[in-house]
Amino acid sequence: MRCCLITATHWTIGEIEEAPFCDIVELFDYWMVKPPLHLMVANFLGYKPREKHDAMEIGQAMRAITGGKGRAKSLDRAPAWIQQMAANSKKAKKNG
Repeated sequence: MRCCLITATHWTIGEIEEAPFCDIVELFDYWMVKPPLHLMVANFLGYKPREKHDAMEIGQAMRAITGGKGRAKSLDRAPAWIQQMAANSKKAKKNG
């Protein structure tokens, strides 16, 4: 929920934590009728979100990469989706 609020409202985490819960619920109710612009544009362009990975899966992947000892030595042991993210990141940096 926080990510959606930050993206749509540009509030800080502190502002979100201070906001009354009923106001947050009211915002989401409003967005059910009139979605934020970024969601409408994504829908219009046919954007489909990537597969979401839960925190446990990410933690297991990080332990596989690092052997449970801090910094990664090699991505070879990482799950395919992490290897793909790393490759995409390198490609994006190259292309500027």
